[in-house]
Amino acid sequence: IPEDIKENYSKATYVIFEKSGEYYTPRFQGTDVTLEGNVLSTNIKNKGIVATDKEGNSIYLMAFEAEKGNNYTKYLLPGIVQNFTEDDTFSNSIPVFVHFVVSDDNPNGKIEGVTETNPDTELSSKTIIDVSNYKSISFLGSSLYKIFNEDGTYNPSWESDSNLDVEMLTSTISDIKIEFIDLNTSKEYYGVFIIQDSQGNKYSTNVSNINL
Repeated sequence: IPEDIKENYSKATYVIFEKSGEYYTPRFQGTDVTLEGNVLSTNIKNKGIVATDKEGNSIYLMAFEAEKGNNYTKYLLPGIVQNFTEDDTFSNSIPVFVHFVVSDDNPNGKIEGVTETNPDTELSSKTIIDVSNYKSISFLGSSLYKIFNEDGTYNPSWESDSNLDVEMLTSTISDIKIEFIDLNTSKEYYGVFIIQDSQGNKYSTNVSNINL
């Protein structure tokens, strides 16, 4: 990063994207960033998060770090809770975030709640969902975005593809196992750092290929 940005550096986050053609899936957003000299870095080990149902079906999820304390980190995992009619068609569904917390007490992580997604901001609202009122929950494996402007620079607004490539793993929440593993070595990944300075200004680095 340039010297003038380093001098006013406050903190940074990063996003890991999985490439799919000209589109990208955000797989992980975190804050474990180190600045040494003028170089930002992070550790990519165990930055893949996978959900597995009781039949053994697995998909890589999207995970967004939402909160970090002295002995815990909370991640938001996008999903949908739904009910079905007697002929197995959807009767109602609600987009949600599943709160997955890794802590000293639960180093492998634990689901600690589900909240409704705010439709205006696509962020987690304070509306708590009682999953016992729904027959199943679907975890979203991938949603595709354009992350580059026409001049090739990073676009922080993430323009969504009109035809989303969405993988879904549908089960009751009690039958889902969630765990952190390494990123899928058969896929192509890219990363970007988002820097905030002491005045609250934000800057994005170039998007860089991640060599697994």
